[in-house]
Amino acid sequence: MNISSPLFCHLFIGMTFLNPFVLFGLAAAAIPILIHLLNKRKLRTIDFSTLAFLKELQRSTMRRITVRQWVLLALRTLLIVMLVLAFARPALHGSIGTAGAHAATSVVIILDNTASMALSNERGTHLDQAKERARQIAELLEPQDDAAVIRLGDLPLPAPPVPVHDPAFTLRAIDGTLISPRYRTVDDALRTAAAVLASSKNANKEVYVLTDGQRSTLRRPDEWRDAPPEPLFGPDVRFFIAPSCVTPAENWGIRSVTMPDGLLLPGKPVTVRASVVNYGTRRTENHIVTLSSGGTTLMQKSLSLDGGESGTAEFTLTPERAGFISGEVTLESDPFEADDVRSFAFHVPERLRIVLVTPDETAARYITAALTVPNTLSAAGATEVRRLSVPQLTAAGIEDAGLVILAGVPALSEGQRTLLRSHVVAGGAMIFFPGQDSTAGTYRYLESFGLPPGTAVQAPADAPMRFGAADLEFPLFRGMFDGAQRKERALESPDIRTAYSLPARKEMRTVIALSNGVPFLWIRELSRGRILGFAVPARPGWSDLTSAGLFVPLLYQSALYLSSLASLEAMSASYTAGEPAEFPASLLVGRGALSPELTLTDPERRPAPLRSYARTNGDGSITRILTAPELPSPGLYRIVAGRDTVGMAAATMDERESESALASVSESASGAERLGALPANVTVLAPDEPLAESVRKSRYGTELWRGFALAALLLGLAEMLIARERKNA
Repeated sequence: MNISSPLFCHLFIGMTFLNPFVLFGLAAAAIPILIHLLNKRKLRTIDFSTLAFLKELQRSTMRRITVRQWVLLALRTLLIVMLVLAFARPALHGSIGTAGAHAATSVVIILDNTASMALSNERGTHLDQAKERARQIAELLEPQDDAAVIRLGDLPLPAPPVPVHDPAFTLRAIDGTLISPRYRTVDDALRTAAAVLASSKNANKEVYVLTDGQRSTLRRPDEWRDAPPEPLFGPDVRFFIAPSCVTPAENWGIRSVTMPDGLLLPGKPVTVRASVVNYGTRRTENHIVTLSSGGTTLMQKSLSLDGGESGTAEFTLTPERAGFISGEVTLESDPFEADDVRSFAFHVPERLRIVLVTPDETAARYITAALTVPNTLSAAGATEVRRLSVPQLTAAGIEDAGLVILAGVPALSEGQRTLLRSHVVAGGAMIFFPGQDSTAGTYRYLESFGLPPGTAVQAPADAPMRFGAADLEFPLFRGMFDGAQRKERALESPDIRTAYSLPARKEMRTVIALSNGVPFLWIRELSRGRILGFAVPARPGWSDLTSAGLFVPLLYQSALYLSSLASLEAMSASYTAGEPAEFPASLLVGRGALSPELTLTDPERRPAPLRSYARTNGDGSITRILTAPELPSPGLYRIVAGRDTVGMAAATMDERESESALASVSESASGAERLGALPANVTVLAPDEPLAESVRKSRYGTELWRGFALAALLLGLAEMLIARERKNA
């Protein structure tokens, strides 16, 4: 008879033995009985007449000795039985104990290695604690069991992992687990685990979730509400969820670093804003926020925030040169350092590359002179203006220009409209001037930018139109006047006899309005780019703007502002470490940006090739996109053409890793239950609860070996006392 079979192991209802082969030792219980029988064998009797008087005494004492012998026999037999049963490790099954507890088991270990697992407590980092618990699980594996390890940082996987029967392989996978910058959830891993177990033929199936217990790691914040159930797991799957964190970390983090619209020029200050969040539960006073650039600390600010509150630290940074400027905003050290640093970069143009498209020679002379003549804002050679005729407006003609000026261009072909729209949508800019011969049928191409064509409005001969309201706080006016002038006087208005008036649209912002409400200078945002328009031509006739002192600084500031926006838009783009990235071509500067071979270097200066493709947008415009398979770590990345840096971008850790709120026991169990687990099959362990012991109880029930060992000890003591009494007698 096979004593390891369920029939033999279940000697009692609901009981099994973890070491059933030890039950062979029950045969030893016969030893005291055999000894007793051997001592009782019949001997030949020889009568002595002198001892006859003792026979009567013998009969009375032998009764007592016989009783004592039977008691000792029973005690010794039970002692051996209790010892054997203790070593056989009997267990009483609970609600999930079954007769198949010794059948083959498929085990899936979900190991959280996201960034928040780098936090630590008195027992070490959460990742080290999770790995130690995973090793304990691997040590419980028997030869017939198989196991698979799913690390959150490896998701999504191209295919579900195949469980293996090699515990050493499982241990190597556990020991080789490192912190990953990717944000993934336990919910993602459970879906993969369901696919693994779906193909398992084993009778028992177990899923272990080893995590820090962070609420945002269990499930994405937007998935907690009204998530429909998905029966991915069968009712026979057992779950063990083992969080390692007891209390949420008191953590501060930098949510974002931005720069408001402004002018990027050497020697001109720009504003850097850092959004900071107290992710903890307690108020913190005077937390230090630091701005640095080039390894030099520039400014420090302090913030005091309640738990869950956010605030803004605003700094001033003055670029001393043209080119790429990079820096960091850092927080003073706290338990979670991964979100205490935020890199940023922007580009101060060395030269404004402008394409001027116009059939009007007079307008071309005025615009070129205004943009290229040295003045207080620009040095000689700081602007490069390349003039094109309307037929020359092609992709090759504008591919290295950030700004395109259309002056008196009455019409464009369909292909040219799509080209300009793609240029603006990708982050480029455009300035529009009407022509002298504007009619109701001209400038239909403005419809491609969401702007219906306007009409020419004439003023009375004796009452020219002049400036009305002007938004002098608009960024392009920065540097044109000092603070006192801005408050004390308005812009000097030219005399305007005719103006090209566009219908009012909510998407169009008026920067300068005429006294009759006609927009003189307006701007329209379109995706990542901008279109700025004037109401008068860039030549005498409709107005005397070109001879007014305002024309040169206004046009140059407009060009500088629009060129700066491309860099600021690139800086504001968000890239997440551990994820694939797509960089728009507008991020690149210089002629090297046209190189077909571009390389991305990470913060450790490791190069990786970039691929590019042309993306067709919903409106038909085309955007050139550069793709990287993955950004391996937070920090500053450079896009390189040959030896030249043509672009920079910062990657950050996913903000959800900073959210330190912990999930409750019911929330921890709800993820598995929503995917089909029976509530009785889900065990959520306390951080200090022994995992191996909990697994044994769940698999086999409550072990009784301690009770049998205690019974053996008591039986042994009783046997010693009775045996000693016999000797004394």
